[in-house]
Amino acid sequence: MYQKYEAINKALQKFDRLKIAEQFDFKKLYLYSIITHSTAIEGSTITETENTLMFDEGIVPGGRNVTEQLMNLDLKKAYDYVIGILKDKPVVTVAFLKHLSALVMKNTGSEYTTALGTFDSSLGELRLVNVSAGRGGKSYLSFQKIPQRLEDFCKWLNAERKKIFSDAASVYALSFEAHYQLVSIHPWVDGNGRISRLLMNMIQMEHGLLPSILKKENKAKYIEALAESQEKEDSTIFVGFMMDSMLDFIQENINKFNKIESNNETPNNELNINLDGLHKAFERYKEKGTHGICGDWKIEQDLLVPFGRWTAYYQEIPVVNCFSHDNHEYIIHLTNISDMTFSRIFEAVQSVFPECRMAPTEIRKIHNTINR
Repeated sequence: MYQKYEAINKALQKFDRLKIAEQFDFKKLYLYSIITHSTAIEGSTITETENTLMFDEGIVPGGRNVTEQLMNLDLKKAYDYVIGILKDKPVVTVAFLKHLSALVMKNTGSEYTTALGTFDSSLGELRLVNVSAGRGGKSYLSFQKIPQRLEDFCKWLNAERKKIFSDAASVYALSFEAHYQLVSIHPWVDGNGRISRLLMNMIQMEHGLLPSILKKENKAKYIEALAESQEKEDSTIFVGFMMDSMLDFIQENINKFNKIESNNETPNNELNINLDGLHKAFERYKEKGTHGICGDWKIEQDLLVPFGRWTAYYQEIPVVNCFSHDNHEYIIHLTNISDMTFSRIFEAVQSVFPECRMAPTEIRKIHNTINR
């Protein structure tokens, strides 16, 4: 296991050194990817692109059932909630876990009636029935034992979270262990996997780490590792699998980033030549008195209405759309260039035009809707 720790720490150091997470909209799109894959493991067929449109613009994906849509929307709200309270470092209690469950299951949970009474999974209530894992009929913990087991889990986890960690890999190991412990208790009749992965990510994010993502392509191996750990009562099997998955994911992103940078459409000197032309074009527009880099855009009744748009081109590829509003020039990112290229273009333009701004998210939404 030491070698896994060392490998993850080295990979993360390289990931941070390359500033991959500082790319344009990386955190938002990465979160959407986490949500998409987490729900896909539970049967959702909604893609990352469809979730982006649904989360950002309210555009419901066609051909998907309502349950899938609600599953993703609920998980998005649960992650938003957790991200919003990270700075407070909340104590993990049974009530806190039930609240997370209520957020995750809000619109897809159901009410159940048993001999012992009624419980509602949409409210995060603990199950009052026994359940099996669906693999060989293996049964989870008896429902009567869940309340005390959850209390013990919370006590253990809070004590572990207070410890001082010497490296990032140790935090990941704790988060994977917490994931394993909670999903093995299986407190709810549904949503246990999503809630356990949410808690796992919360532990990682409260330490400022990149939240791990479990890709749907690894679903079978994930279930196998979980089953083997439970059968052998050895959590290191599952933790080791998750460490390997995290390492593979980090390395995959580093390789993609290096490939983009090595090709990055053109070398730096060619990029600078193109930027010179870009600057001259901006200057010509300013000289024409259009009060902006391209002027000729206006916001009317909360809609961005084009009546004379100018698009900058970079190697015959649309790079940015520009408009003016409130005496500021705004640049909108188009999706057919790399985030790194756009960031460099934006920085270079801003060095000549300090008043230049990145277009606000809501304006980019309107722009993308109009131009779809």
